[in-house]
Amino acid sequence: MYGEAGWHDFFLMVGGGAAALTGLVFVAMSLHLDQIALNAAHRHRARTVLTGLTAVFIRCALILMAGQSAQMVALDVIVVLLVVEFVLYRS
Repeated sequence: MYGEAGWHDFFLMVGGGAAALTGLVFVAMSLHLDQIALNAAHRHRARTVLTGLTAVFIRCALILMAGQSAQMVALDVIVVLLVVEFVLYRS
């Protein structure tokens, strides 16, 4: 184990904050969908913010999963990073 006990509270706080902010951004995007759809800059900004916050939440959730070795945690974080980079660079 990589000693997640020392980081548990930090990742719990960051993951909870990211999940709450992701929900708020999703609601804001839903309320202003017509303005976002009309402007390419707004679409890019919305996609970037939503992807970034979701990635932070997913990383924290994967790190908090019990019973993982340090290598598996690193692999989880790298896979999420690669997926996020692919999504953001594709847009």
